Amino acid sequence: MTIQNFFDSYEGLWIDFDGAYPDQCVDLYQTYGKKVIGAPYKGGNAADIWNTYPTDFYDQIANTPTGVPHLGDVIIWGTKYGPYGHIAVCTDIADVKGFTSFDQNDPAKSRCHFQPHNYFGVLGWLRPHSLPMQLSPLEITDQTKIPQITDDQGKAMEVQAIRSQLVDLSSKTKQLDGFISKWVEELKLPAGSNLVEIEADLAQYLPTQDILQQYREAIEEVVGLLSGDNALLTALRGFKSDSDKATKDLTDKITELENKLSNRKVLYAIPFLNWLIKIYPKE
Repeated sequence: MTIQNFFDSYEGLWIDFDGAYPDQCVDLYQTYGKKVIGAPYKGGNAADIWNTYPTDFYDQIANTPTGVPHLGDVIIWGTKYGPYGHIAVCTDIADVKGFTSFDQNDPAKSRCHFQPHNYFGVLGWLRPHSLPMQLSPLEITDQTKIPQITDDQGKAMEVQAIRSQLVDLSSKTKQLDGFISKWVEELKLPAGSNLVEIEADLAQYLPTQDILQQYREAIEEVVGLLSGDNALLTALRGFKSDSDKATKDLTDKITELENKLSNRKVLYAIPFLNWLIKIYPKE
């Protein structure tokens, strides 16, 4: 499991690693150590781990005025912070003034979440000897989340959801081809062209073009990173290749249509309910 996959999998959840004292900050650390670092279990309170950590898997770095933790470092607080200390995993947001970490039970009874901190009470951090940054082939399933592709809420999408979206977008691309043909034919008519309908279609499908472009850019980031799901990568590469040309063609045709529409002088524009009825002169 990568560190990003760890964050995505447990954000908003409780972690109870050993079933002894549930949902403690140490439960998050032990789970991170097992699933991401591959480190063995060693019990104790958070502050105790500063002295009992598995030295074969981490290097100990003391807190100093100029020290800055890295992504994946295990931050350890002493008893100055609380009677048992605290422990969390550092994100890639950190400088000499503070950092953001992935925490549980701070504040008390809180689920796994991202939280900013200063360095008050921090003893230092444990830096993993090795931090997996890429998913191994065996870990990729339909439920694997891909950070480079997000949903409307900005959350990483699962592989199965990406596949479904690609199928839907492919269908919409074919629909666009049909509408563009209709627009071109209607614009060639010498008189009585239904320009109001054409404008409505244009307004409806311009957002679809934007979605295609967003997916194409996201796919460019993810293609080649995940070697373990050949079927997904093949689909992504194929969709990217097809959508490159499709997006350019759509952009050219829509620009042409917009120019033709803008050159038509509107005689009247009449508001009616949620519509704006435009009246054009015959050519």
